[in-house]
Amino acid sequence: MTLTFPSAGDVGRVVEVLLDKRIGFVECDATPLGEGLHVACLIDDEDQVVGAIAADLSASIYLGGSLMMLPPAACKDQLKSGEATENVVEALTEVFNNIVTLVNQANGNPHVRVGEARRCNGSTETAWIQAPAARVDLRADFPGFAPGVLTMLGRAPEPGAAVDAEERQPSDVDQDE
Repeated sequence: MTLTFPSAGDVGRVVEVLLDKRIGFVECDATPLGEGLHVACLIDDEDQVVGAIAADLSASIYLGGSLMMLPPAACKDQLKSGEATENVVEALTEVFNNIVTLVNQANGNPHVRVGEARRCNGSTETAWIQAPAARVDLRADFPGFAPGVLTMLGRAPEPGAAVDAEERQPSDVDQDE
């Protein structure tokens, strides 16, 4: 079964409540999943990786930094450096966790939980992330910051080849440590 993902408006409302900031997400064309991307696997109750949620560098820093209430200048410094701090990535995991409540509310979806968000190596993501069974890209113009993209990815079931949560990282999402 492929996951059904929430609308841009629903994601925007969840993020607004969490961050106390109005952020308008709009569906956009698929964007390249490359450098600076942070990904967290979506894991079902059988410990199978059934999808992922990802954020480009700008979205990672803005969403994680906002949850931590970092000053805008500190977020902009991270964006200029091309690297989100470990604390910002940890906070991003919590943002993803809140967004995934919407995935769990969709009729027909399995219950999923979020794995830890990690930076991906843009040149070596596995085939399923580059060519998922389902995909929704949401663009946001973050106030006073660079625009960013949030991507939700559904993995097609592989007959006889279950991927359990213990194997999902780094084999399913290549990461820079």
